[in-house]
This record gives sequence, structure tokens and C-alpha cells, in this order.
Amino acid sequence: MNPLQGSNANVQNATGINVAGVNPQTSSSTPIQGGTGVSQTGSVQNTVNSAQSTIAQNTDESNQISALLKSIQAEEQANTPGVPLSQSALNINALQAQAQQSAQNTVNPLYTQYLNQYLQQESANQQAAQSQNTLNLQGEQSALGNTLAQNTLQQQATGRTNALQQANINVQQQNYELASGNAQTAKMQAIGQQIGSGNLGASGLGQQQLYQAENARNIADAAQSGQFQYQRDTSNLSTQDTFAQLAQSSNYATTAEGQQEAQTNFNLNDYLRQAAYNDTQYQEALESSKQQALTATSQQSLASMLQNAINTSGVSGKNYAATEQAYSPYLNPSTGLPTAPEQNQYINAAGAAV
Repeated sequence: MNPLQGSNANVQNATGINVAGVNPQTSSSTPIQGGTGVSQTGSVQNTVNSAQSTIAQNTDESNQISALLKSIQAEEQANTPGVPLSQSALNINALQAQAQQSAQNTVNPLYTQYLNQYLQQESANQQAAQSQNTLNLQGEQSALGNTLAQNTLQQQATGRTNALQQANINVQQQNYELASGNAQTAKMQAIGQQIGSGNLGASGLGQQQLYQAENARNIADAAQSGQFQYQRDTSNLSTQDTFAQLAQSSNYATTAEGQQEAQTNFNLNDYLRQAAYNDTQYQEALESSKQQALTATSQQSLASMLQNAINTSGVSGKNYAATEQAYSPYLNPSTGLPTAPEQNQYINAAGAAV
């Protein structure tokens, strides 16, 4: 058969181009050699293989480049910092205002209650101090009145005693004088009888006896009269001394009571002064504590509301972390709730002055 005939004949021109459109790798026909005398089929095959190898190599390089680009993009994306939400996006000004209002609603009533409790206790203590001061003054005045009354009673009793003693001395003197007179009369009668019986009335001896008897009486009367006067003087002097002592006691008691009243009133005024000072100190300490409580409560409320706003904003990943980092001072307040000042510390200090 002629090699140029048949449907499977592969015909190539002198340039080596497949003119029949048949795949040279699958054709079993005998190639026709051109005028150059070189096989064109092998050249075409090499060209195809080379092209396919180049394409495969280019594809691999393209895939590697693509993977490298993706890796670079991923690394760049990983190294790119997150973008935090803006304050306007979180509406932080409104949150701060809301937190401050919430803190005032919570703290102000509590500290108003603290102040009212202190003022009520302080008022009760002041009323008690004033009542005690009144009782102290009444007691001091009553003690003075009792002392003066006792001194008056003792003075009156001493006066009556002296009067009785004077009267008794007078009676004793009268009795003595009466007894002495009677005794002298009897004695003179006896002497007269003796003189008369002896006829000695006109003699000097009789007159001498009468003189001696009268002189002895006068001496005895004078001595006894002096004794009576001594008793009177002694009783009067004792009475005067008692009156002086009672007067001095009354004056001393009056002076001492005045000093006690002055000290009592001074103690009350000093207590009220100290109480007023402590009241100022307590209210200043309370106000300072209140401001600290407002700040701490407001910060805690803001932290809670801001965290909730971030959680519900839809932000995630690096942006979420960046947002929490950016607002960390708000989310983690460092100020803790203060302790209100101890009321008894101020009230007891004022009470110590009473």
C-alpha cells in the first residue's frame, strides 16, 4: 500500500508541523521523511515535552509564589495591631455621666444617713451634758444652802446656850448674894450679941470684930462676883468664837460654791466647744470619704457598663483585645471603696471633756 494513502497517515512538511492533525504520540503510521532526510516526529515530541515541562515548572513556581504571598499576607496581618473602638463608638461620655449619676444615687443617701446619725447622737449627748450641768449646779447650790442653814442653826443654838448660861450665872449670883447676905446678917447678929453680953460695944475690940466680919464678907463677895463675871465672859467669848467660825464657814462655803459653779459651767462650755470642733472635723472627714466613695463607685459602675458595651459591640479578635487594652484604666479601677469615719471616735472625744 502506498504510505501516502489511508486515514491514519501522518504527513509533516519540511518544517515538522503536524498537517494531518493526528497526535504523533499515538500514531502507528510510518513517518515520512522529508527532503532533509531527518525525522520530524522526534523533534515535535521534544518540543511538546519541553513545553509541557516548562508549563509544569511555571505552575509550580506560580503556586509557590502564591503560597509565599499568602504567607507574607498572613504574617503582615498577624503583625498588624488591632484597632480599638473609638470613644464615640462606645459612647463613653454618656457612660461616664450615667456612672456618676448611679454613684450619686448610691452614695449620697448613705452618707446623708451617716451625717444624720452623728448629728442625732451628738445632739442627744449635748442635751445630756446640759441636763447634767443643771443637776450639778442644783446640787452645788443645795449643798451651800444646807451648809448655811446648818451654820445658822448652830449659831442660834450657840446664842441660846449662851443666854441660858448667862441667866444661870445671874441666878447663881443672886442666890449667892442672898445666901451671903443672910449669912452675914446672922454673923453680925452673933457678933453683936457677943459684944453686948461682954459690954464691949463701945470698945475698940468690938468694933474691930465687926470690921473684920464685914471686910471678910466683902472680900468673899468680890471673889465670888469675879468668878461669876469670869463665867459670863467665858461663855460670851465661846459664843463669839463660835459665831466667827460659823461666819467663816458660811463665807468659805459661799466662795467654794461659786467656784464650783464656775468650774461646772466651764466644763459644759468646754464640752460644747470640743463637740463643735469634733463636729467640724467629722463632717470634713465624712465629706472626704464621701468624695472617695463617689469616685470609687463611679469608676466601678463605669467599668461594668463599659465592659458590657465592649462585649455587645460585635468587635472580636485583635480588635477586641486592642479595645480592652486601650480602655484598661477604665476597666480596672485602682480606687477601692473607703471606710466611713468612725463616729464614736469623735463623739467620745467630745464626751471626755465633760
